[in-house]
Amino acid sequence: MNFGYSYHNTLEEHRGTLDGYANDTLREYATMLSHNPFVTQREAAEWLGISKQDLLDLNTVIRDDEVLQDYIQNSGIGKKYYKNTVLPLFATGKIQASILNEYSYPERIGLYTGFSCMFYCNFCGRNYNEKYDRKLADESFSMFKRMIDEDPRTDWNWRNRFRISGGVEPLTNPLTNRIITHGAEQGYNVQLYTNGYLLSDRYCNDNPGIFDLGALRFSIYGVDDDTTFAVTQNEKAYHTVKENIVNFLNRPELDKTNVGLNYILLPGKTREIYGFLDYIRDIHSRTNGRIAFCTIREDHSQSLVSITNEEREKLIQVLKEVDKICATDPLLKDVHFDYGYALDSLRYNHVSGPLQMVSFKDMVRTGFPQVNVCVDVKSDVYLYHETGFIGRPGADRYIIGNMQDKSLDEVCRAWVESGKTITPRPGDNSYLDAFDHTTSIMINQYRDNIAYGVGLYEGPVNLARHDD
Repeated sequence: MNFGYSYHNTLEEHRGTLDGYANDTLREYATMLSHNPFVTQREAAEWLGISKQDLLDLNTVIRDDEVLQDYIQNSGIGKKYYKNTVLPLFATGKIQASILNEYSYPERIGLYTGFSCMFYCNFCGRNYNEKYDRKLADESFSMFKRMIDEDPRTDWNWRNRFRISGGVEPLTNPLTNRIITHGAEQGYNVQLYTNGYLLSDRYCNDNPGIFDLGALRFSIYGVDDDTTFAVTQNEKAYHTVKENIVNFLNRPELDKTNVGLNYILLPGKTREIYGFLDYIRDIHSRTNGRIAFCTIREDHSQSLVSITNEEREKLIQVLKEVDKICATDPLLKDVHFDYGYALDSLRYNHVSGPLQMVSFKDMVRTGFPQVNVCVDVKSDVYLYHETGFIGRPGADRYIIGNMQDKSLDEVCRAWVESGKTITPRPGDNSYLDAFDHTTSIMINQYRDNIAYGVGLYEGPVNLARHDD
């Protein structure tokens, strides 16, 4: 397991049944867990109508039964959460440290290297009127390089630690490619998320470090000129980005980098996914290299306007058709489609609603720098992925320190050991991305379990830690 793009086949049949188990309560409990990884022990006991001791006894039985573990983790609509986040995070030991308020070096680190952006996307949290001073290029490069050099590299998943992204376009920093190369030379599978607008042949010629990436993901904001302009407000965005992708996939230097696309399904426009397939077909008809993966997501940004359940019902058939098309079309069949937490259940005829998110009242007041932080070109360390957006109102309250004269280890350790907290305000949950929301829910869940009297490893799921 890792947090990069190593995939599991989400289209496997939901394997296993509970026919061999006579205990009705056990069957009901296992089914509950398979569909809701975040049910607390308190809630489970109340729903099942059993005592805490009876629940603990059931937990022991389930935890030691490989068939039940497989069923819980692979047979319900909670499968994506288990596979992508719950089990990997417990394997690292980082979520345990967060739950117990113990220090551990961050599992994920976002390097926010950009200075500005040429798009004005309506869902973006950045302040459109602000940009970073380009004079920070050399200073920030030294800081990012030092961060890589000082990384302890003791975690079993350390190679997948660094992701270059941010609230503004990372390729606007002329030294981003040197950061990539330095990370690769130290053994990291560096990932980069970009809108692709600057990634021209000329850029590749001048910045060969781009080919040292482990993974490169382009964010696609439309399937034609009109839909792309509606989101980005940039008239050249559609054609420029698409041609840059074609040129990049035809570059002879492209060897070890997995190339992917990210596409957002917006409410009322979910059938545009067919246009997205045409987008990929056109690219592959003109390239030697191939797009390895596509992440399809719904928008859970500041507007919080979700796809309705009625539209989700229609999406069930749409996604099934997409799977059939991709299985046979030679221009699509080798592309892995990942639908994320909220959309994946539709492929199994389940309408489970939008992404599970915490309200601002339920945000973890300490944050969880043991799991992830992000660092911008000013050397500020932020708790959440969506807080490192330049000039975003209120986001600076989530800065836990600065790396100009300290290491990241010193900043994060000082924060955790200080016991400091941040009181969230209405709307602050918009600073969390999907991963942040899921992590927050897990921490709250296990803290409640402990308060109820069920220890960290006394629950029903076998939470194995990977120790080197």
